[in-house]
Amino acid sequence: MKKNKVRAYTIIEILITMVITSVIVSILYLLFSTLSRQYSQFNKSQNKTITLALFKNTLKRDFYMSDVLFFKSNELTCVKDKETILYTLQNEFVTRKLESRNTIDTFDIQIKHINPFFIVDRDFKVLKNLSLKVSFLGRKTGLYFSKNYPSNVLTNQKFFYGD
Repeated sequence: MKKNKVRAYTIIEILITMVITSVIVSILYLLFSTLSRQYSQFNKSQNKTITLALFKNTLKRDFYMSDVLFFKSNELTCVKDKETILYTLQNEFVTRKLESRNTIDTFDIQIKHINPFFIVDRDFKVLKNLSLKVSFLGRKTGLYFSKNYPSNVLTNQKFFYGD
């Protein structure tokens, strides 16, 4: 009688293949999870960088384009013609309210220190310089803004720091 031999793999060969495959899958899983975590951290830092740049550029534009600036108890008011922009500087975030359109923008910026510099008139005081210390990616970063007023505003004015 002729025996038909069936060609097949032995159990040992299948087990060795399964062990090698599981090691490769484990290494790929660790690699993927590490890359995913690093991408998430990179994405968060990029979002914070973009938010800070957007805040800085928006405040800079409003600061320089305004006719007059007022600052009182963590609120910056920028007035240009008949348009008023109100910044509320809080510890955890900054809001920007455009009065004419009734729109509010919120910036996820942590303000650590505010140092205003004023020009004092008889009836009111206007903001000349504004220095902000913000927390950015675990360190304090300084932002500085300065407003150049026309000479008729600056004539015979007094300068002082603080509220």
